[in-house]
Amino acid sequence: MKILLALSWAPWPVRRGTDRLMMNLAGGLAKGHEVFLVTMALDRAGLREVEDAAQTGVRVRAILAPNRRSALHRAAYRVRNAALRRLARVPRQTLYAAPPAFLDAVRRTARVEAIDAVIASYWHLYRLAGTTGAPIEALLTHDIDFRVHEERIARGLSTLPPGEAERRERIEREAYRRYRRIVTVTPRDAETLKELDETRGATILPLPLAMDLDRFRPGGGRRETDTILLLGSFDADF
Repeated sequence: MKILLALSWAPWPVRRGTDRLMMNLAGGLAKGHEVFLVTMALDRAGLREVEDAAQTGVRVRAILAPNRRSALHRAAYRVRNAALRRLARVPRQTLYAAPPAFLDAVRRTARVEAIDAVIASYWHLYRLAGTTGAPIEALLTHDIDFRVHEERIARGLSTLPPGEAERRERIEREAYRRYRRIVTVTPRDAETLKELDETRGATILPLPLAMDLDRFRPGGGRRETDTILLLGSFDADF
């Protein structure tokens, strides 16, 4: 089976948890399928770096983010995206994560390579649904962002400018409405999505745990009590 992973920002080299999740997914799928990764790099060095992801058995198709091609492109996209935020009510991050050039690269790869399944990573790629020509299209969502934002508001942590939260929720819900197959990172998120009107009739499944837990089971040595080791950062919501 030919599977295409559409991911707005290059996950290689791995620097974040999201990168590790996507590379684990890509590498796992590549063991039994032909996997293509279509993504964007923020500079030419990153464009060269992401090609090394091919060592995991994944075929990489990367483009330079259109707004990063030159200073003129940055200025032009800043003006363009500012106008679209107001006129089309599309959130800023979606405009940068899903520019037409990237969506076209995904569609072109899907058709040229006769892709069987497209997995779009995150709701910013809502416009891909129904346009790739692949028999199977699925949305992979890492969080239910508008629910996370509701919690941030309740805790007084929201820093979004006026109107941006509404724009994000509108587009996120639209993505859930357009994709009839949705994959979540956790079972809890899958259950949350099933309660939404936008997902009525959709197939929603959590990713299986892509980790051999036996590798991390503690040995027979004496354990230190009353001590917690946190591997992570304190600025994450959870």
